Amino acid sequence: FEDLSSIFVAAPLPKMMITGSLDRLDAALEASHMMGSFKLEVVPHPGHQVHEDRSPEVARAVIDFLCGVQRQRLAFEKLQLQQQQRGKLDGVSSDAPKRARQSGPGAP
Repeated sequence: FEDLSSIFVAAPLPKMMITGSLDRLDAALEASHMMGSFKLEVVPHPGHQVHEDRSPEVARAVIDFLCGVQRQRLAFEKLQLQQQQRGKLDGVSSDAPKRARQSGPGAP
């Protein structure tokens, strides 16, 4: 699988890698993890079937990751809504003096 690490790191979405040990990471993955490109979960295991042999730990890691992604998504939605509401309020307040001048003395 050529450049699989690069493809994984470049994916524009939340990601998590579950591995049995840190010695399985190549240089690209180590650097990307240090930059926060993905969540790394180590479930100590000497073999290749960590998802089968340590399924409760893997399931807990996946659930925690997905819950974290959901919390983050909801927080961003709330922030966007607050920014939109502020923008509407700013728009109303900046138009108010203009309307007052237009409706003041001498206005048609």
